[in-house]
Amino acid sequence: MRIGIRLAITSLVLASIIVSAIGVHLLWWRTAEGNSQALAATINEQIVSAVGKELETITTQARAAHTAIRTLFVQNVLETREADKREFVFLSQLQAQPGISWVAFGWPDGAFFTAHKLGDLGPERGYRVHALLALALKHLKRFSCCTA
Repeated sequence: MRIGIRLAITSLVLASIIVSAIGVHLLWWRTAEGNSQALAATINEQIVSAVGKELETITTQARAAHTAIRTLFVQNVLETREADKREFVFLSQLQAQPGISWVAFGWPDGAFFTAHKLGDLGPERGYRVHALLALALKHLKRFSCCTA
């Protein structure tokens, strides 16, 4: 059986088109994959950097609030049981440090005072005694005066 010249040329052209299309597709796919990976890595680095900066800001604000409140207690500017002054100081720290939402003070007997933000509703304060916390504190020898 003889293959006609038309059929041979047509088959050859069709085969070269298919091989070229596959080659171009594979090269395009490899390039697109590399670009996608590079873009994803760049976006990931930017997200990590932004989150890191935000966490650093919040941590700095928390340390500032902790230092301010601790200094007031250590220097005996106010006593820990002066509820009205303590409330004023805690709420002012929440207003001064927009990145933090919770300030608390605990006594060794398990009682603690809190002030926290409720989103757009403004700050709320409260006095809580938590039995589990009191039990845990009995076993601790050292207790930090303030947490933010």
